[in-house]
Amino acid sequence: KGNLKDGVEVSFGISVLKGTARFYINGGWLWVDLSATVFGTVYGPLKVKLIPSRSEDVAKFDPSLLCFD
Repeated sequence: KGNLKDGVEVSFGISVLKGTARFYINGGWLWVDLSATVFGTVYGPLKVKLIPSRSEDVAKFDPSLLCFD
């Protein structure tokens, strides 16, 4: 639950691997922050710029259109 303006966080855990991925909009781009623990070793956070939003002008971008329930 959430929106991309405030960030949507997804947690994962499989055997010896667990972590989080947080998706959010910043500067007109979709970003993901990844953090993981593998065999007790912590990796991240790693910030990855994914794709630009459809609007070049961030002031015109309405993040409420990207809500998840």
